[in-house]
Amino acid sequence: MSNFKHSISKLSLIVLTSLTVAACGSGGGGSGSPAPVVNTGAVFSVSEKGNVSKTSINSNSNLKALDIGGHKINLLEDSDSYSFIGENNSLYQYGYLFSKTEDLPNDQVFYNGKTAKDIPSVGEVKYLGSVVIAGQKRDGAPIGVGDQITKGKAEIRADFGSKKLDGKFIFGPGTLERTGMSADSQVINMNATISNNSFEGKAKSEHLSGEAAVEGKFYGNNAEALAGAFHRSGEKPWYGAFGAKKDDSAKPNP
Repeated sequence: MSNFKHSISKLSLIVLTSLTVAACGSGGGGSGSPAPVVNTGAVFSVSEKGNVSKTSINSNSNLKALDIGGHKINLLEDSDSYSFIGENNSLYQYGYLFSKTEDLPNDQVFYNGKTAKDIPSVGEVKYLGSVVIAGQKRDGAPIGVGDQITKGKAEIRADFGSKKLDGKFIFGPGTLERTGMSADSQVINMNATISNNSFEGKAKSEHLSGEAAVEGKFYGNNAEALAGAFHRSGEKPWYGAFGAKKDDSAKPNP
């Protein structure tokens, strides 16, 4: 279920505070080692100066909500304390959480989902989805048009044989650079390496400073979906999150 909002304003967006997501523990007594903690996603904290810190998410029992420092966040509707832009469905959740009160002093960017256990060993798969982004352009102006948090399209290809993932995030005119440029020029390119059910890499655009670190995971049966986040810290930072599902119309390459 998508829950996109179009009119949230803040210059430095997608700022993550300490976000505590409780891991599911096993109950009862008895001997034996506790079940290992499995990371299912992550959130990031980005200060106003652009410094980034990461907190792993270890629970995917409820993808319609987040537990942020004891604050239960319902991703299906906004409240007086926060607004949400992104997506949550039965496989994954990703997005940006805009704080409106001191109870949630900073904004949040995150991804999480039902971690895939059966990853293909060969073949190419195309994924289509969406992305949200905020931060600053190369010239220091805020990303986007006006005071809106910006969303775009995500087109991603996974080559499970070579363990490579590449893709692009496509935005409308004026998002990353001056108004009047074609949508084709408003692109962030991404390249990553696949390891088991995770991937890590870099993203860059001619309109943005430096490179952003990218990470994410595959979700669902046979890696039917993926989600992740990207962030570039320091001066003129930029950051966002994305999610996508298999393109059933595309014929897989064996």
